[in-house]
Amino acid sequence: PCSDAGLDSRLTAFMDLLLGAWRNGVMDFAEEEGIPAEAADRMICGTMESYQMEAQLEPKEVLVQNTKNHATPGGFLEMCLITFQKYGYQYLTNCLRSWMKDAPLPNMEAELSKIAHDVAKAVSDHGKTVSGVMQS
Repeated sequence: PCSDAGLDSRLTAFMDLLLGAWRNGVMDFAEEEGIPAEAADRMICGTMESYQMEAQLEPKEVLVQNTKNHATPGGFLEMCLITFQKYGYQYLTNCLRSWMKDAPLPNMEAELSKIAHDVAKAVSDHGKTVSGVMQS
């Protein structure tokens, strides 16, 4: 069950910062795409909330199986993970380590937002290529 009991308050604060930065990065991308702010906010926040609720309520084994069921080779989730692994994973790891030592990296929030933006753009570009809207 979802609870912050027993969590280090630094971890909770980091997750709050990360979620805010991620939302801001995806919202920046949506604005670049011309998606009205109200619609983008409703879609992005709703999606983030539903994923968080699933992660809080389902056992890890179910989450892993759901990911396998929803991921197709060359699909959107795969593009997301490839892009995040390439541009964000190591940076996010370094951010968390530094944060937990009370030594946050400079410009961390802006960099995390940029990673979120870049992941959203890569997934969108992939979708446009797959659908034929954009040629690769």
